[in-house]
Amino acid sequence: MLVSRVAERGRQELITEEAFEAYLNALDANGLLVMHISAADKNCRVKIAEAAKEFGLQVRLAEDPGNPPRGPYPSDWLVMSPRREGLEHLRTRGPASRLRWSPLEPAKQ
Repeated sequence: MLVSRVAERGRQELITEEAFEAYLNALDANGLLVMHISAADKNCRVKIAEAAKEFGLQVRLAEDPGNPPRGPYPSDWLVMSPRREGLEHLRTRGPASRLRWSPLEPAKQ
């Protein structure tokens, strides 16, 4: 089943439930699934996050403000983990602690 369709520069990428199942099979309990979503529209981001939650993953949006014009440039990431502790460890320590972390808002019906 299709979770979301991401269009970027004329390309389309499909994200399916089967893909999430494959990702989960590769993750251990402390693993992280990280998706670069800078080009994805907000509706697509929410759909991916909702699908991840249905699979029991904890989800956070990580926004890197970057340092233009010299780079690195701003980027957005969905970070998912089977355990909240994995996200908290990443959010509070090391280089990732400088990112803006937030939960995604549910889709409005």
